[in-house]
Amino acid sequence: MHALIVVAHHDPQSLTHSVAAQVAAGLAAAGHTYEMPTLPPKVLTRATVPPTIRYTAPAPRRRRRARRTGAH
Repeated sequence: MHALIVVAHHDPQSLTHSVAAQVAAGLAAAGHTYEMPTLPPKVLTRATVPPTIRYTAPAPRRRRRARRTGAH
């Protein structure tokens, strides 16, 4: 199997890069090949990502108060 590992994070010391390196090592140990291209730092900035694929977090849910029962 040949895998393409794409990492879009500006910091090479990030957890994202560490996880990608571990995935690459696992693939190589299993006898697979992989590519991990180096992306320019501003390839995936917020301004270049189309709004249709941007993630927006859902509004926080309001917690309901527990109803008290007459029994104590």
